Amino acid sequence: MAYNGPRAGSRTQPDGATLRWATLHLVDDRGGVLPFFIDWGESTAHPADTAPGGLRIARLAAKALDEESLRSELAVLGVEMAVEPGMTGLWAVLSGPGGSLAIGP
Repeated sequence: MAYNGPRAGSRTQPDGATLRWATLHLVDDRGGVLPFFIDWGESTAHPADTAPGGLRIARLAAKALDEESLRSELAVLGVEMAVEPGMTGLWAVLSGPGGSLAIGP
């Protein structure tokens, strides 16, 4: 699969700490359904380590008209994700203290 990157990125947090990362993007990400990849720098704490708790992804799935082709591409990338028939897109169910919210096509 063709890709762009890696490209360096960074941002300074309100506490003054700087997060550093590198991203790699697929040239054809199937309209945003295939992931991009982040490598957090060795001197950077992963943001999930300091993020507030309470919200979680209860379900994440991809939809595609050619679902078998998408399943094959995800397998090549080593990504495990549910794939269902439908218009291309991602959908998720977020769960938190206030209940659940479905987001997607």
